[in-house]
Amino acid sequence: MPNNKPVGVAYSDPELVAGTTITGATISGAIVSGPVTTVAAAGTDNTNAGAVPVASYICVVTAGDGTKGVILPAMVDGQTIKIKNNAAAVMKVYPFSGAAINGLTATTGSLNMAANTIADFTRTSSTQIYSTPLLPS
Repeated sequence: MPNNKPVGVAYSDPELVAGTTITGATISGAIVSGPVTTVAAAGTDNTNAGAVPVASYICVVTAGDGTKGVILPAMVDGQTIKIKNNAAAVMKVYPFSGAAINGLTATTGSLNMAANTIADFTRTSSTQIYSTPLLPS
């Protein structure tokens, strides 16, 4: 259905309802938001780190002490999760199994986030996640 309303008049497409899937759509200028979760950093490596929920938009991580960390979920391509290190110490961030953060795999170490910082982690493929800002790894 074409939008033939004058500029400034609200338009609603009756065929576009909640749950509709739009294939190949490009949306620009959208405000993206989602759930804020809290996870405690845990463990000493990628096998026992605290798990960041896949539905997180912002994940506030507590209990970082320089040795503990979190592991990112297997997000979908293009998905971004903001990680906030809410501790007064370094916190480790591990990629999901089979992926790398910047150039760092879960088996070669962790990306270390400084105390009281926030970074975005965006999945670009099934094997690659990039941080913004591009943190040293």
